[in-house]
Parts: sequence; C-alpha cells; structure tokens
Amino acid sequence: MVSLSDWRYAVMMSELATLQALREKVDRIIKDCGQLAGQLESRILRCRPSYRASAENLAHYLGLRTLDLRKLQLELGRLGLSSLGRSEGHVLQNLHQVARRLDDALSGPTHRTVGFEGISVDEAERLHQQHTIELLGPPPADRHVLVMVTSPAASDVTQESMAALLRAGMNCLRINCSVGSTVEWRQIAEKLRLAQSATGLPCRLLFDLPGPKIRTRALLPGPQVLHVKRNKNELGQTTEPSLIRLGPEGEGVVPIGETWTQQLLVSDTIRFVDSSGRRRKLTVTQKHPDHLIAACSQSFYLTPATPLQWFRGDIQLGEKPCGAIASKPYSVDLAVGDLVTLVEGETVPQPPPAALFGLNIPGLLAAVDLHDRVVFDDGKLNGVVVEKSQGIIRVQIAQAQAQSVSLKDKKGVSFPDSTLPVRFLTQADIQALDAVIDLADLIAFSFVRSAAEVRQAVELIGNRRNELGIVIKLETQQGFDHLADILFELMTHAPVGLMIARGDLAVECGFERLAELQEELLWLCEAAHLPVIWATQVLETLTQTGIPTRAEITDAAMAMRAECVMLNRGPHLLAAMTALVDIIKKMEHHQNKKRQLYRPLHIAEATKSLLPSGPR
Repeated sequence: MVSLSDWRYAVMMSELATLQALREKVDRIIKDCGQLAGQLESRILRCRPSYRASAENLAHYLGLRTLDLRKLQLELGRLGLSSLGRSEGHVLQNLHQVARRLDDALSGPTHRTVGFEGISVDEAERLHQQHTIELLGPPPADRHVLVMVTSPAASDVTQESMAALLRAGMNCLRINCSVGSTVEWRQIAEKLRLAQSATGLPCRLLFDLPGPKIRTRALLPGPQVLHVKRNKNELGQTTEPSLIRLGPEGEGVVPIGETWTQQLLVSDTIRFVDSSGRRRKLTVTQKHPDHLIAACSQSFYLTPATPLQWFRGDIQLGEKPCGAIASKPYSVDLAVGDLVTLVEGETVPQPPPAALFGLNIPGLLAAVDLHDRVVFDDGKLNGVVVEKSQGIIRVQIAQAQAQSVSLKDKKGVSFPDSTLPVRFLTQADIQALDAVIDLADLIAFSFVRSAAEVRQAVELIGNRRNELGIVIKLETQQGFDHLADILFELMTHAPVGLMIARGDLAVECGFERLAELQEELLWLCEAAHLPVIWATQVLETLTQTGIPTRAEITDAAMAMRAECVMLNRGPHLLAAMTALVDIIKKMEHHQNKKRQLYRPLHIAEATKSLLPSGPR
C-alpha cells in the first residue's frame, strides 16, 4: 500500500516533469524564432531604422506562428502563465518571461543564455503609437481610435459641412480618385483646409488611387425601347396619368418628327399597339414651340418603326412609323446555371450568346484556366469557368445573391484563382497622383499583390515627396498570401500603414473566410507595430438610411481593434460619424486591441443590492 507521503512525492515529481517539458518546449520556440529572424536579417536591415525593431519582432512572430501552439497554450494557461495569445507586439520578451516563470516553479537556477530578449511591452506600445501618429496624426484626448471619412461628391461639400465633420470627430478625409475629376478633388481639399483653419482642428487628407480595377465592358447595345410606367399606389390603382414628351428624337421622347410636332393640337391623340400587343393612347395636354406633352394612364413599351396613328376626336389625320429610340444600356438577368461569355477585344461571336461582355483591361483571359472562380459585381454573382478557347471563356453561374441578378456594363470582375498579368500602377494612377501630390498627406494604393508592387509604390512616392505617407490596401487573395513580404517591403518607407478593404477581400477570398482573414491581418500588423485602417461598410445602413442594423453596431464595436475606422459617404454621414465616435468611446473602456479591460460594471455593482442588510 502506497503511503500518503509517497503519493505526494510522486505527484510532485510528475508536476516537475511536466514543468521541465514545458520549459524545453519554450526554449525550442525561442530558438526557432531567433533562427527565422536570422534568416530574414537582410530583409530587416533594408527597413527604415525606425522600423527595424518592429521588423525583427515581426520575424519572431512569424517564427512563432509557424508552430502549432494550441496544446502548449492550454497547458500554460492551466498553470496561470501567459498563453502567448497576446504577444504579437513583444514576442521574444513574452517567451523569455514564460521561461523565467517556469524556472522559478522548478526552483532551480536558470540555464538560459543571457542575451537579447526582444523589445519590452512598453517599447512595443510606444512604437505602435509612434508609427500611428506619424501616419494618421495624434488621437483626440478622449479616444485612441481615429476615424476616417470618405468625402461626399464635390457638389455636396462646403466649408460648413467639413467643419461639422471635424467637430463630430473626423481625423482623416479620404478622397476616392475612382470618381470625380482633378478639379473636384482640389475643390474638396480646399474646403477641408478652410474648415480646419476655421475650427482649429487637425485632419489628414488621403487620396485613394483607383488601381487596376477589372470591369465588364458591354459589347452589344441594349434594346431600343421606351418604357413608360404607370403611376400607381400600393393597391395597384392608377393615381395620376404619366406625362410623356412628344417631339423630334431625344432621350425619353416619343419621336414623332418635326412636322407632327408643329401640327398636333391639345386634345389630339396618338394611338398605337405597343411591343407587348397592348393598345395605347397618348392625349396631348400641352403644346410648346419644339415639343408637346401628352398624358397616358397606362404603361407601355414603344419600339422604333411602331405604327403611330394621329387622331383629332374620332377622325384619323395621319399615320407614320415611330422614329429612332436610343438603346438602353446593355444588361442581362442571370440565375444559377446560366452562362456568361467573356471575350478579348471587340469581336462579337456569331451568333451572339445570350450574355456577353468584354473586359476593360486587355490580355487577361489567357491566364484564366478551366474551373477557376469568377466573381461579378462585388459578389452578387459567383461562377466557374466551364469552357475556354482562344480569347473566350464561358462562366457558369454557381451562386447568385437573388433568384435573378442583372449584370451590367462597368461592373467589377474578380478572378481569385488566376494570376493575371495586370499592371499594378496604371497611367490613370500616375496622372491622379501628380495632380494631387501637393495637397496630400497620405496616398493609398489599391489592389496590392506583392512586395514588388510595394517597391514600385515606394519608388513612385520617393521620387516625388519622400515624406508622404503610404497606405497599402489589402483586397486580393494574392496580396493576403504575400502579406509578410509586403509588410517587410512597406517598412522601407515611413510613415506607412495598411487598410483592410474588407469588401474586395471578401469577394476574392469568400465571405465565409473574412472574419479569419481580418484577424490574421490585425495580428501581423500588430507584430510589425503598423497602424491598420478598418474599411468597407462600417455603419453602412446608418450612413445610407439614417437607421442602423443591430449587426453593424456590433461590427463597428469590433472595428476599434484597428487604429483607424473608415466610413463611406452617404446622406446620413454626419449621424454615422457621431454614432461611431460614441461607440468607440464606450468600447475603449472595455477593450484595447485584443485585451479585455475590466472597468467596474454597473451590473456587478447592482449585485450589492442582493447582499443581506444590517450589521455583519
């Protein structure tokens, strides 16, 4: 029979053996992290001096994340030690601290080699703050997370509207160079600077270059038809006649020619059978020198050459074919199982397929293979290449956002599985940059896929204004796959940061993977002490309609794990701005990056009412 003392001794020896095994695992991890940092030394030394400690910590973090640490983390957590889950900014020191605690538990002298133990928690925090301030400016006194706002159209921007956004908490204004003109961008910048002078509030100005966005290109005209709708209420009852313009050719006009335009009188009627076989009558209600206004209480579809009959009362005064009607923009309704044909160049296959588009960037389809995924219009349609020939691919729709989705001209196209020969910097990018570089604090580069493209961006800025801030937008599968390489290259310039363009990234990588990907992006940027801008559809419903959804409030709260949150433009932008700042201020009491902060909770305080009253 085993005595109690023998049992206790056996338990103690088992625990010591466990601690010793953990100690050896941690030593091996420290060694692995150091080896990877040594292998990446040339990359680290290429970084700016102010980023080299951060680059080395990034190398240590990459070494850490090449290992499966899940079992070790659980074992360390059971012992009350750091589980390594919050060590992004100070990897090596965290590992050494765990090793020291294990040495203490083993009650023996440390056998660790004394040497570089990595940057401290305080130094990691200081570097992260310094890099954020250099790029985005100092945070307000009442919060740490900054807010970026996408500028409304130039026609909607005034000094007063900019001042209102500044007072509401805007820290950076983004001008999207994919829309508007150089003149409009400069007008917006001028209004911002005037508002800054009037309010005394700082604000960085970011110009977002469009990049090589792939879009559909219509090769066929749309139908030549004029569709006039009936004015009706929710019960389907006609509320008032629709008014139609009659006259010579023009958009939205029933083309009757100049002769009839002069001869028709008020109360005359034009009668015809529309393209769906329905009899319709237009009654002239107004006469003007160059056109007439007619009323109709029914909807109709009118096509060129439709016979038109002119009546005055019951007497027919003339008949002639309808004139030319402008083609509507080409679009096609698609559902799951339908085929879309994409072609190079201008050649239209004969007979034309039911759904046919070209691409705005030539020379891409040769790089697309059978079974590659193709995503249209920001994920509204997802398909797979099922057929390929010279300069032509056919894509079968596998998923659709609705039962039927209309695909139109100039809609985005993404090829997540294909390595496309797309030039990173377009001529439009360079022209836009040169037009605004004297105004900018920051330049954002879109669709970055590799370290080589980051190098191009750095050289482009370096040859013009070397101190200008650079923001790299992560929005492609290839960019995510090369993220570590991109970050090392990015740190050869200063100041720099990264934007998570969640919309395009979700389209490329799949919506189901977005949560995982944005976590990894945040982790690696924290390891490199680089600021992150959390972008795409933050409080989007509130911005557009004035009423938020429950889901987007939670999303906005999660966004404060980044250093900056971006709002898109919309009619209720100021309300969204106010709500976002309020959410950030409240959540900063509870959370800093991944760390949960325990301030006193009202609900915990309320439990005091449950305690028995009276002397104790």
